[in-house]
Amino acid sequence: MQGPSAMPLKRDQRKVWEKFYRTGERPWKGYKEIDSFLELVKKGSLVLDAGSGTGKSSIKYYKDFKIILLDFSMNSLKNSVLKNEKILGNVKSLPFKDQVFDAIISVHLFEHILEDERYIAMKELMRVLKEKGLLFIESFSVQDFRYGKGREIEKNTFLRGNNIFTHYFEKEEFFNLLNNFYIIKMEESIIKRKILKNTYKMVNFVAIGRKI
Repeated sequence: MQGPSAMPLKRDQRKVWEKFYRTGERPWKGYKEIDSFLELVKKGSLVLDAGSGTGKSSIKYYKDFKIILLDFSMNSLKNSVLKNEKILGNVKSLPFKDQVFDAIISVHLFEHILEDERYIAMKELMRVLKEKGLLFIESFSVQDFRYGKGREIEKNTFLRGNNIFTHYFEKEEFFNLLNNFYIIKMEESIIKRKILKNTYKMVNFVAIGRKI
């Protein structure tokens, strides 16, 4: 772990993410499989991909659903291959009316929000989600191989050399984030990835919830 003076904390991460996506390439290859979630959502429904980045979680499904990408990085939206609607905005203050979305996708969003703002963001997602609407959420676990790398800026949150901070959730903490949802499914997903002949475990918490 790096020392406390290694680098300054950039609480407003917008410029950091703009730099990250500036290359015009997708930083992560491949797309998330969320079939089991969208099987519960009626075809043609309005779906928000919150903190969408380039839309890698949505690209497979845009023909079956009305998907809106929302991210606070203009470069990430520009780099998306999707042609559907893209909105520049912050998940902590969503530019939508109450109860407009049938479902929301949140993939690796909440680990990039500091502790005192995570419940603000979740409250906003709940506000724009219809009654009995569905939420798919995926976030890193403390069991992930990258846990502990960088400077710890608050409990289980680490700042790396690219100035992006990442939080790793404990199980109870992740469950508490969803305390206003009926949990349909919750699991720990383990993906083994080979990097330079070494095998590492990427560990995520994945949940499907229905708004109470």
